[in-house]
Amino acid sequence: MHSLVNHTRSTLTQHTCTDTRVLVGVSGGVDSITLLHVLNELKQSLRLTLVVAHVNHGLRGTDGDGDAQFVMDTCTRLNLECEVVSVDVRAHAETSDTGIEGAARGLRYAALDEVALRQKTPFMLIAHNRDDVAETFLLNLSRGAGLNGLASIPESRVTSAGVRLLRPFLSCPRSQIAEFARECALLWREDATNADIQYFRNRIRHAVIPFLKQELGADIAEKMATASSLLRNARAIVRESVRAASVGVVEIDEAQLTIHLEPFGSKSQPLQAEIIRRGLRKVMGRLANREMVSRILALCEAETGSECSLTGLWTGLRERGRIVVAEGYDDIYPATVVVLSDGAYVAGSCTLQVCTLPAADVLAAPGRDIAYIDADSVQGPIEWRRWRSGDRYQPHGMQGTVLVSDLLTNHKVAHARRSEVSVVCDNNGIMWVCGIRPAERSRVRSSTTRVLALTYDDANGPIVVD
Repeated sequence: MHSLVNHTRSTLTQHTCTDTRVLVGVSGGVDSITLLHVLNELKQSLRLTLVVAHVNHGLRGTDGDGDAQFVMDTCTRLNLECEVVSVDVRAHAETSDTGIEGAARGLRYAALDEVALRQKTPFMLIAHNRDDVAETFLLNLSRGAGLNGLASIPESRVTSAGVRLLRPFLSCPRSQIAEFARECALLWREDATNADIQYFRNRIRHAVIPFLKQELGADIAEKMATASSLLRNARAIVRESVRAASVGVVEIDEAQLTIHLEPFGSKSQPLQAEIIRRGLRKVMGRLANREMVSRILALCEAETGSECSLTGLWTGLRERGRIVVAEGYDDIYPATVVVLSDGAYVAGSCTLQVCTLPAADVLAAPGRDIAYIDADSVQGPIEWRRWRSGDRYQPHGMQGTVLVSDLLTNHKVAHARRSEVSVVCDNNGIMWVCGIRPAERSRVRSSTTRVLALTYDDANGPIVVD
């Protein structure tokens, strides 16, 4: 028996993939066709019922249709059931902001999940190999990936539909698979787009890895696969530690994440970031990303009442002793941030630093992102909010009042960013249009003894570009 067949038998047995129904994803290329024939050879001894699924991505016109027909004809010869699913990758890529490759991958796995549920197959088998691991490792490395990305492709995982996905060829080089196909005189289809270097993965496959093999040795792909395996083990340890550290710190209830700050504060910052990442993934799924983790970490240091926008309707709120992350801004978050004392306040991508200073410490020309307010001129509570239609005030150095909307026009604030503009107010109205100009009524005078220094920062860049 060929070593590839023995290896596949061992992998399936190890994962208890025996005496069961199995869905096999087959593209028509040499890897998936080889996997199909190996499984067909093993199906009797392992008591497997094979069902084949082919996903037509709609990217290659008649060539793609030819692949689908080829897979169906192959299954007919092998007396296997086959389902072909068509998806519209280009339309999905335009709306998902994932690019063609990302959209194709997402739709492909979603389609395979649907077939697996319909066919009641608890296992799904895919023909990824060791070269795919190395390519994914480099692809994710180039994107600045962390532990999850560098762990590359796992041999086994559970899909979103609860199906166990296995990759029996994952530790096998592509050359071994191709050799088996040639020895057995198998027929397969060549996808011309696999040679198209407009796709980043293809550039890695046809340019980067050959260069690395020449410079670092022919076994470099094997070494990268080994590194990925070690990182997967490290990831498992990290996940176990984060899960234990989250007990008593994180609560998840009806798609709402609550982080209790007192126990959270005793953790190291790297562990805090991982606790947040895990919590966000629990409630937001794949929407969660590194930038959101950073925003929640900043919110932990902010004053009570601060909030940050994560994505869509997902928002984080700094309450007394806890952070709450939930979907639905209008339901749980105030329209304004109340400034109760000196400190940092966060709202969306913006931060407002508040500090009371003696008048002697102020700068002559602080710049647009800093405003000095006569502290004794403030009447009532200070609020930080988005500007509203009809807002009017007297800018520093001007006679009479102006509409904030007119001020934004005069300063050539882009229409796309006008909704981001915020103001600091008291009971008498606006004291500062943040990042643009303070009010005349609250300016520092020669008689001023205490100054309220307000520093505004927007992670998206300044509102006014000089």
